[in-house]
Amino acid sequence: MDQRQVRRLAEQSANFGFLKDHPLLVWYGAGAELLVYVDAQAAMFKIRAFGDELAKDLVRRTDARPQGDKFFHRVQALQANGTLVPEIYRAFDRLRDQGNRAVHDHLGEVRAALELLRTCFELGVWFHRALTGDRSPIGFVPPTPPPQQVPQSVADALAAELERYKNELAQTKLLLDGKLSLVQAKADAQAAAEQAVRAASARQGEAAALVASLE
Repeated sequence: MDQRQVRRLAEQSANFGFLKDHPLLVWYGAGAELLVYVDAQAAMFKIRAFGDELAKDLVRRTDARPQGDKFFHRVQALQANGTLVPEIYRAFDRLRDQGNRAVHDHLGEVRAALELLRTCFELGVWFHRALTGDRSPIGFVPPTPPPQQVPQSVADALAAELERYKNELAQTKLLLDGKLSLVQAKADAQAAAEQAVRAASARQGEAAALVASLE
């Protein structure tokens, strides 16, 4: 895998750039980020692959001894040796189990893929912090539905979820130091969250080209 292209892809990804030293995680995560609205099934395939690759990396770094060569075996071994706290174990289990859940409509698939993408991001943050000790705030930036590729009815139906993610991102960015008031701090944080979403949307085209070239 071309390391320079992976670095460029990490720079374009709204949610997985901090994993730039882990090329496959960037590739799977950024790929899912781009596909979540237009091909939710493909996004969930990459999401599951992200989880499996992360589990493989953790097995290599620990004394875990999987009883088989499947994602399930790796997660169970990591749980058994104490690598995974309960919350992280449940996050891995959600990614592992997603392929077994039938979703029969596009909107349902997109909702499931978007929620799993958020889970992927949370696992990536946990992994990054465990390796580096970095505790700086990292917020999930909800991808913007591409207007020419997603029916307006689907975008409208997802509006509440996307607004919730934006509000959570604003809370992550809420820093009171040097602010005149809590009201001003919240306003600045909301503006920063909106800017992060717009910036991520503007980078989607170049990120898509990089993912395609790395395929």
